[in-house]
Amino acid sequence: MQRQFFSNLAFLLFVNLLIKPIYIFGIDRTVQVTVSEGVYGFYFALYNFSLLFYILLDLGLTQYNTRNIARHPEKLQGAIPNFIIAKSGLGVLYLMVLFIGAYWNGYNEQGYYFLSLLGLNQILISFIFYCRSNLTALHYFKLDALLSILDRSLLIIICAILLWGNIVPRFKIEYFILAQTLTYAIAAIIGAMIIFNYTRFQFDRIDIKQISKILKESYPLALLVFLTTIFTRVDAVMLERILSDGWIETEIYAASYRLLDAINIIGLLFATILLPMFSKMLEQRKNVQNLVIESFQFIFFISYSAAIMILFYKENIVELLYGEKYSIKYTAQIMGLLMFTFIPISGNYIFNTLLNANLNLKSLNGLAFFGLVLNVCLNIYLIPEYKALGATIATLITQFLVFILHILLAYYYLKIIFPIKKIVFSIFFIITSIVVTYYSLFMFNNWIFNFLLAGFGLLVVGFLLKMINWKILHSKH
Repeated sequence: MQRQFFSNLAFLLFVNLLIKPIYIFGIDRTVQVTVSEGVYGFYFALYNFSLLFYILLDLGLTQYNTRNIARHPEKLQGAIPNFIIAKSGLGVLYLMVLFIGAYWNGYNEQGYYFLSLLGLNQILISFIFYCRSNLTALHYFKLDALLSILDRSLLIIICAILLWGNIVPRFKIEYFILAQTLTYAIAAIIGAMIIFNYTRFQFDRIDIKQISKILKESYPLALLVFLTTIFTRVDAVMLERILSDGWIETEIYAASYRLLDAINIIGLLFATILLPMFSKMLEQRKNVQNLVIESFQFIFFISYSAAIMILFYKENIVELLYGEKYSIKYTAQIMGLLMFTFIPISGNYIFNTLLNANLNLKSLNGLAFFGLVLNVCLNIYLIPEYKALGATIATLITQFLVFILHILLAYYYLKIIFPIKKIVFSIFFIITSIVVTYYSLFMFNNWIFNFLLAGFGLLVVGFLLKMINWKILHSKH
């Protein structure tokens, strides 16, 4: 099982790291520096606002479907029609609530226009995730990986033509949103074709009682997704709403968040693969201790290495990505702190997924509610005085506390224990990484060479301290 996990993870990492960084740094970054100041910040705030109500599109159906089909693959054929009808109705409900929220927030006509497109995009994304949930539940991880990068691959092509092909006199943010709509629609159609190819079903099998049962059983998951989404996305919305120069501060926050968003792909991929694997192992009453510890140690190596390298080279990275469009020192300060949130975020992907598979949803919802209340309170207190930096500090504090509580819950329910040897090695890795990265600053006159050297040095340290244990790939268990 561990060998299957790491081999599938390797493929997922390869295809995603091949495409998504190109999109994030080649397209998304270029769009931000191309449009007028504050425009991307307005878009970013609206995008996060549309995510706040995303739960209405899903109500936990995607995770419920992954967990359920992973345990009982034979149920897929009968479930598809009911899921499609349910998600169609939820799409209508989502748009209604989205526009009510927009009215309550006092968005202007342009805000409504952008939100209508962003809302449609979220509906398409929700359907794509549903298609992918069936593939992951059936352990078609490679096919899922290819579907996961399809929309971004198409978006790279379309936006590259619009940005550099001299087709439009001036690139506008709405071109970017419309291109997303087109590529999501194509990916949704192809995803549906793939699922229909793997099973036969008839819409005369629609069962309203079954739909009601699915929604009722997925409710705890829906609440979990809702609470988690708000406490991880509300900071950008609060920045834009609280401050008089909110668009500008949100844009700086988005610029700093981009690197975190890029590397966060790795954590999402871990969760994508681990949910069906944990579900199946727990259903078969297999011990998940080794898989949990090995997967966490691996992602901790990645997250901490990335955080410490970016902390030391933050100003160089900001200057490279954005030039002098924003205050380099201020933006770098935010970026350096934000990257450290990837450590607890990546850990939460492991333990949240484990507890989800073990059906400990009541505890997870309580934890997510705690995270929401804490994050909102910290943002209200810190944003007026420290602006984007305040939102960053609030996120950092919240994520670390939630991560610690996830570990305690994993011990309480499943007796997951970190071996002393691995804890000692991890502490030694933390200390050694700081030394290696610090001294890399003085090796060459070119900071990029030094940055790459630091990465190589941390990789070597990781191997020596067995933070990366490739022997697990050859495990027969």
